[in-house]
Amino acid sequence: MKVLILWTQWTGYMDACARELQALLGCELDIACLPRGDADQKFFEENLFKFPCNRHVMSAETLAYIERQRYALILVCGWHIPQFREIARRCRGRSVRLLCMDNQWSASMRQYAGMVAFRGHLRTLYDFAFVPGARQARFASRLGFSADEIIEGHLSCADTFGEAPRTRGSRSFLYVGRLVPAKGVEHLAKAWALYVRDNADPWTLTICGEGPLKTMFEGAPHVARLGFVQPSELPAVMAQACALVLPSVREPWGVVVQEAAKAGLGLLLTTACGAADYFLRDGLNGRLTSPGDPAALCEALEWFEGLDAQRLDEVSETSVRLGAQRSPLSWACNASRALVPARPTRAARPRTVRLQEGMAGE
Repeated sequence: MKVLILWTQWTGYMDACARELQALLGCELDIACLPRGDADQKFFEENLFKFPCNRHVMSAETLAYIERQRYALILVCGWHIPQFREIARRCRGRSVRLLCMDNQWSASMRQYAGMVAFRGHLRTLYDFAFVPGARQARFASRLGFSADEIIEGHLSCADTFGEAPRTRGSRSFLYVGRLVPAKGVEHLAKAWALYVRDNADPWTLTICGEGPLKTMFEGAPHVARLGFVQPSELPAVMAQACALVLPSVREPWGVVVQEAAKAGLGLLLTTACGAADYFLRDGLNGRLTSPGDPAALCEALEWFEGLDAQRLDEVSETSVRLGAQRSPLSWACNASRALVPARPTRAARPRTVRLQEGMAGE
């Protein structure tokens, strides 16, 4: 059996998931990604693909190679890459094509327009939708996928989170992500200013990430900026913190939420974060606030700081338990559901119906 994964930028968590898929199915695995920037290449070469697979960079040669293969299953990252759409089109009727998507349904005009375009031109390119959770499943259903064509359980962090020994008594909040408006960075900066202004002994905020808004925290008191942290180093950084703060305005899912949960951190999230539905229980292992509300975020920071040692232990235990809901192995099992039980692809089903109708006419 051969399996193809078409992805944009390969990550550590996808590496862990693909490794489990290859082991579970015992398949020959091809992975084709878009070209990477030079800054990522060293990490890309040294830390990923440490399992049996054939990796490719998308090019005309790669497309020609894929055309010659016979894949039982193709996993496609989104529908926005023309080369990936072309591969899905060429493999119609030959392979089961699994669309991997994390978009939430927001009922925006843009999504309505995209829904119409997808149903009219792209729906036949994919046999199943592979989504992280219920919010994304609602979107997939609007794109034309029936209930039995939607598979939940997409996206999982690597198992390395939670392995590093935690620093007990840590007095540190942690932000991990790009420093861009969608992540609510400006609101975090305002909330942090409120928090330290009224606090005689504030905790520390550790910032991991780069982006155009990195100057928002220049000169801010009790803030440590680490810049970009390699994924392999992130478990150790999380082991030094007590809670993850993710004040996103837009966050379709957020793998970092599960990473933090598995590492035993409390979670301070907004309702925009899709992963909050699965890994946060408001008031038990963190707080849930509305996006774009610095005052509410400040209150959440103060609430968390006020927890005693016993409650902090309970928070950590709850996060670890919730974070264990998913794993790279569960991701692989869910992805393979498109193959078991065997069923005709979308392209083949109409031919079966026509054959039956013709026989009845005879």
